[in-house]
Amino acid sequence: MTRAGENPKIRLAKDAGIGVATLRSLEAGHDTQMATWLKLMKSLQMIVAIDALLPETYRSPMAEAMPVKKPRRKKNGSSSIWDDEER
Repeated sequence: MTRAGENPKIRLAKDAGIGVATLRSLEAGHDTQMATWLKLMKSLQMIVAIDALLPETYRSPMAEAMPVKKPRRKKNGSSSIWDDEER
């Protein structure tokens, strides 16, 4: 339960499940974890604003780093998997 005279920042930090120092750091513009942002936005009932943080499309960094694979061509026009099979 919160007291009537409790500091709003302390109450917000408690409601969000984060520390007061983390809240102050966030307010100062320092880097914070995405989980902290999500907790704070949920506490402020701003869940719909989360969509604004996410990109329209997402491609993972691993997908960006991997070369594009070309489809393999079949050798000698063979239509079967095994070359020793009769056609």
